[in-house]
Amino acid sequence: MIDINQVKQHYNRTIDLYSKYLGDFIQAGTLKNEYLTGNVNPYHQTIKWLLRDMEVKSGMRILDAGCGLCGPAIFLASSYNNIYIDAVTISEEQVKYSQKSINESNLTDRIKVILADYHHLPYNDNNFDAIFFFESIGYSSNHNILFKEISRVLKPNGYVYIKDVFVKEEKLSEDERCEIKNFNTVFQQLTPRRSKLQKVIEDLNFKIKFSRNLSQYLDYSFFYKSMKTQIDDHIVIDEISDYKYFRYENLPVYFGDIAAIKESK
Repeated sequence: MIDINQVKQHYNRTIDLYSKYLGDFIQAGTLKNEYLTGNVNPYHQTIKWLLRDMEVKSGMRILDAGCGLCGPAIFLASSYNNIYIDAVTISEEQVKYSQKSINESNLTDRIKVILADYHHLPYNDNNFDAIFFFESIGYSSNHNILFKEISRVLKPNGYVYIKDVFVKEEKLSEDERCEIKNFNTVFQQLTPRRSKLQKVIEDLNFKIKFSRNLSQYLDYSFFYKSMKTQIDDHIVIDEISDYKYFRYENLPVYFGDIAAIKESK
C-alpha cells in the first residue's frame, strides 16, 4: 500500500534537490540520445514525442494529475495556444514552487495548480478533454478508485494518457523481487504491471488507443547523469543520492505508455 503522507513528506523535503539537479521536470524517462536532436531540452523533446499521437489543440482543458513542479504543464501551455491546464499535487512545497514558476512564465491565466489527491478531485463531472499522468501513476495503490474518479471528471470521448515505469510481465526471480521492493521503497511508490493497469482502465468504460513498451526509445541516462558529478574520472554521488541512489543489477522495469478514450454511453 502507498502511504500518501510519506509520499507528501518525501517530495516536501526533496524539492530543493530535485529542482537543483533536474529542474522543473521530475521524470526519470527521456528519449535516448540517438533520438534527441540539437541542443533542445531533452524533457521538452520527450514530451513532444510522447504526445505525437495524441490530439492537443486550442481550447482544450487538460488535467495534469500528479504535476510535480509543473514543468510539463508550463512547457505544454507555452507550446500550444489557448490550452488550459489544471495541475494537482499532494505536496504543499510543490504547489508553492509551481505557483512561482507559473507566475514567472506569465501563465497564471492558463495554468492553475492546487493541493489535491487525484483519487478525490475537486472538479465537476465531464470537465476535462484530456488527463495526463507523467510518471505519477505509481503513487496510486487503488487504480479502480483512481480511474472511476478520472472517468467522472473526463468528458465523453476525452482521453487519458499515462507514461510511466512498469514492472515487466514475466515471472520475477528472487533477485528481481528484492530489487523492485527496494525500488518501490526508495521512490515511495507501487510500480504496476502495464497489463493489469490496462485491464482496470478497460473495465471502466475506456477504449484502449494503444499500450506500448517504450524501452527501445526511452531510458534513464539523463536522470542518472543528473544524479552524479564526474570529477577527475571518479563518480561522486551528489546530495540527491541520499534519497535516490542504489546500484540495481536486476531491476525488472521498463518505460511504457497507455492511451485510452472514455467512450460515450
